[in-house]
Formats: sequence, structure tokens, C-alpha cells
Amino acid sequence: MDFVSDDLIRYKRQLLQRVTDIPLPPGTQLKDEGVQKWLIKDIFNDQVVSDLGAAYLRRQLNRAIAAMEKAITDPTEEEVSNDLYELRSRLGALAAEERQKEATAAQKKLVRYHPPTDLREPEQYIRIFEKAQVLGYGSDTGNRTWEASLRLMHFLSAHPQLIRGRTVLELGTGSGLLSIYCAAALGAKTVIATDISPQILQACQDNIELNASFWTDECRPPILRQLDLTNNLRVIIQTQLQDAEGNHVVPNIVLAADVIYDPEVARSLAQGLRMTVRSTSPGIEVIVAATVRNMELVEDFEQHFLVRLLEYERADQSWQLPVDFHEQKGLFHVVANEIRLYHRKPGAFCVG
Repeated sequence: MDFVSDDLIRYKRQLLQRVTDIPLPPGTQLKDEGVQKWLIKDIFNDQVVSDLGAAYLRRQLNRAIAAMEKAITDPTEEEVSNDLYELRSRLGALAAEERQKEATAAQKKLVRYHPPTDLREPEQYIRIFEKAQVLGYGSDTGNRTWEASLRLMHFLSAHPQLIRGRTVLELGTGSGLLSIYCAAALGAKTVIATDISPQILQACQDNIELNASFWTDECRPPILRQLDLTNNLRVIIQTQLQDAEGNHVVPNIVLAADVIYDPEVARSLAQGLRMTVRSTSPGIEVIVAATVRNMELVEDFEQHFLVRLLEYERADQSWQLPVDFHEQKGLFHVVANEIRLYHRKPGAFCVG
């Protein structure tokens, strides 16, 4: 399909990730007859409607149709197909039915995340059930993927050697996307995903099973473990982690994204990671991604983790700057707040 441009492929990846404010491809492209048929077949089909919800798709289709109508210069030669108008009406009826059911904030949607790979590479979606909206903090926050996790995955995609062939421990896995990504796309040897909530871990297990097509003898799914970050993290990492065969393992790298939101958790995490690095496993790498919502809380984490750990160098900040949204090819995210990435390398600590 030569008419499917990079703009259209990016649009599809963003829509299947359920991105809210998607930049539209030019109306001059959308109005093409072949493109209109492709939209119906590849994007606005029954399966995607079932996964993402009619209300969201109707909003996106409305915007696309408006762009087509604006781009038409000769109504005798160009038109928006009746199939698209009929689809919009059907989505409107389905959206009304959705509103009569439980609040959409309480409903999980099947979201597809695509690695930030070349737009012309074969599609490789990781599918995750998550809530469209989550308010506040607490056990419910694990039901969606947060921006710091997406930023961390961008960083790991640019540095896959940090994960490939290694044993990975994720703290606060939530939906499981980061752990699944490390196992399925980045070639980790073993991934251990942890969270405090049994309900969140069950939802994570459901997402692991949802991506069963990735798992083989060489590509193992993440192992789940309940873990409270306020417990003795050093002892757990040193003595209590096992691989799929039950063998004791010590991770090569520890990942944590958007877990610094509570003072007790932040200090326990800082102390546990510091003691792990200093006392038991000096070769362990640590990467923490933190959204700066509360500057005092983040600075408290830095004080307890960084300053007391050892001398560290301030890294070149360019490696962690966000990719412009319009240039992203997958794992799409718009960052309203600052996100800091802390990367402790063996023998040194770098912070941007």
C-alpha cells in the first residue's frame, strides 16, 4: 500500500495507544479514496472499537472527517465516503450505550503500545488492559501506564545493551508494560516484576497472558512477586529473588518508574537502593525515572539516595531530554511535568 505514508503509520500507532491529542495527518492525505478505505479496515474496525471504546474513536473520526472536508477543493471529483459517515453514526450510537454503563473511568481499555522503531518495520504491539483515567494515588494507580515509565522505555530502547541478556528487577510494575517490554522487545534473560498489591499483580498477570505470542523457551515472560518497598529491600534483593526454575538470582539492573509519590516509600526506596549498592551488590545498575510533581519529595529522595551514596558526576543532560512528540515513533507521551532519570552505573552515579 504505497499510499500509506509515515504520517499515517504514526497516526495509527498513536491512536491504538489511545493518545488523547493526536496530530492529524494532512487532510490532503486523508481525503484520498484508498486512505479512507484503509482507515476503515485497519483502524476504525470492530476489534479496535471493542478494545478502545466507541466514544474515543468517534472523537478521532470526527476530527479526521473534518480535516477531509476542509481539504476537498472540487466536490465533483472528491468526497468523504458514505461508509465513513455511516461509521461515525454507528460509533455515536455505541458511545451512547457506553455512557449508560458504568463510568468510563472505571472501565479498562485494551491499549496497544508500539516500540519507537522505524515506521516501516513490521508491527509489534504490546497489548495492555488499563484504565483510561485514574484519579489521585493509591492502589488504583497501577491500572494505567504513567509518563515516566514511557520515558524510561524510550531511554532503554536507545540503550538496549542495558537490558539484553541480563536479569532485571522492576520495582512497582503496575500494569506490567515496562517489564513486558524488557522481556519481549529488549531481550532480557530474566525479568522479575514486583508490586505491593495482589490485585495489581493479578492484572499484570492478565497482561502477560495477553501477550502470549511473544513467549518462547528463549523469550520468557516476567516473573511476578509481591514486594513492599518499605520492607528491607537490600535483604530481598540479596537473598529472596528466584528465576522461573526456582534458582536464586541477583539482578544486574534495577528499574523503577513513578514510584516516588509518598514520603515513606521514597525514603525506604532510597535507603534500600543505597544499602544494596554499597553493602551487597556494588555491580548492580539502578535506573529510577521520577516525575517531578512535588519538588520537595524528589529532592528528599535525591538527598537520601544520591548524596549519601558516593561521589557522582553530573551527566550530560541531553541523553534524557524528551523526544519531541511529533517525532516520536512509538511509546507516545506528552510530558506536562519534568521527568528526571537517575542512572547509577557500576562504580559511579550519574544524575541529569
